[in-house]
Amino acid sequence: MLGIIELDSSYPKAEGNMANPSTFDFPVRYATARIKPGWWLDVGGPDDNTLQAFLAAGRELQDQGVAAITTTCGLFAIFQEEATAELDVPVFTSPLMLIPMVAAMIGPRRRVGVVTAAGERIFEHGFLARSGVSDTTRIAVAAVDACPEFLDVIRTQQKPALDSRAFEDQLLGEVNSMLREHPDIGALVLECSDIPPYARRLAKETGLPVFDFTAMAAMVHRACLPPAFRPHLPEEQHDH
Repeated sequence: MLGIIELDSSYPKAEGNMANPSTFDFPVRYATARIKPGWWLDVGGPDDNTLQAFLAAGRELQDQGVAAITTTCGLFAIFQEEATAELDVPVFTSPLMLIPMVAAMIGPRRRVGVVTAAGERIFEHGFLARSGVSDTTRIAVAAVDACPEFLDVIRTQQKPALDSRAFEDQLLGEVNSMLREHPDIGALVLECSDIPPYARRLAKETGLPVFDFTAMAAMVHRACLPPAFRPHLPEEQHDH
C-alpha cells in the first residue's frame, strides 16, 4: 500500500484530496505529522522540529510496511533529500517534482503554471530546487493563498469547512489571472493537495493538461504494483 504523511488539520477533506482515502482505488495508510497548515510561512524556513516531525511520520509508515511514501502537502518538497536519506522506501513529497518532466513535455517556448499554496514564496527556501527544478525552468505562479476560502479554512482554520463552490470559483479566478499575465503557459502543475478535486474544471476551462498529486500517486502505485497484463498472444494468432 501507499503511505501518506498528512498535516495535523481537522477540516473535512473532499474526495480527490490526498487526505481522503476514497480518492484512491488502491489501499493507502496515513501517519499524521504534528505540523499545522501554514508551516511554510516561517520567515527563516522550516525549523528542525518540523523536519523531525515529518521524518517521524515517515518512519511510522515505513515500519508498517508501505511500498512508497507521499504527503498531503506539496511544500514538503523541502524535505525530499532528508526523507530519502532517512527512509528505505521511495519517497515523493510533492507534485513539484513533476515540473521538470512537464517542462520537457511542453518545450522551451512554453512555461509551466504552478498553482500553489505558497504563492511567490515557492521561490524561497529551496521548495523548487529540492524538487529538481532548474533555475532556468520557465514558471508562472497562481497563489491559492489569495483565495479567501483557502485562507480561512485551510491555512488559519478559522472556519470549520470549505465552501467548495466558492473556493472553486476563487481558484479558477486566480488561475485565469495567471493565464492572462502569461499566455504562453502550456500546462498546469497543482502543488497543493486541496486542489485536485477541481482539476477537471481547470482542465476543461483552460484547455491545458493538469498534473496533480493524485496522478503522481497513481503512477507510483502502478510502478510498485504493475498491472497483470497477458503478454503472450493466444496460440491461434501464431498460426499461418
